[in-house]
Amino acid sequence: MADRSEQSSSSNSRKRKRNPEEWKKNKRKSLRNRGKEYETASKSGEKRTFAAKQLGKDCRCPLKCFEKVTLERRENVSEGFWELGDWTAQNAFLCGSVKVTAVKRRYAKKGEASLHSRRNYSRQYYINDNGMSTRVCKKAFLVILCYIQWQAFSCSIENAKCGISTNRSKG
Repeated sequence: MADRSEQSSSSNSRKRKRNPEEWKKNKRKSLRNRGKEYETASKSGEKRTFAAKQLGKDCRCPLKCFEKVTLERRENVSEGFWELGDWTAQNAFLCGSVKVTAVKRRYAKKGEASLHSRRNYSRQYYINDNGMSTRVCKKAFLVILCYIQWQAFSCSIENAKCGISTNRSKG
C-alpha cells in the first residue's frame, strides 16, 4: 500500500516545473548579453527599447586600425564576442585581448624635474581572429566590440591583472 501512494504522488504531481529559460527577465538578460535588441522592464510599466549592438565609425588614428582590420574581420570578431552571451566568458575574451605592460618612457612636465607619475602600466589592444592578432588603438577596440561601458571593462582588466575572481551574479 505504501508503494502505491509513493508512485501516485511522484507521477501525478500538479506543480509546474521550473523553466527559467522562458522567464521574461531571463530572456531580456540573454538578449542584452548577446548584444541583441531588448526592452527594459520597470515598476512604473514604462518600457525602454535598446537597439542591437552595431559597429561604429573609423577611429582615424596613426595606427591605421581600420585599414589593418578588414570590415569582414571586424564583423566576425564583434559577432563572436557578443555570441558568447555570458559576462564571464566575455570578460575572459577581453582580458585575453589586452596586454598590460610596464610604462617604457616617462616625461617630465615643463618646470618639473621629477618624472613621478601615477601611471604604472600601459595597455595594448589586440583583435584576435582565426589565429591572426592585430594591434589596434583603444578607440578602435571599443568600436569593433561595440563596447561602451569602459568603466566596467577597465575594472575587469584590473581584476584579471591582480588575480581577483571576475565571477559575478547580476540580474
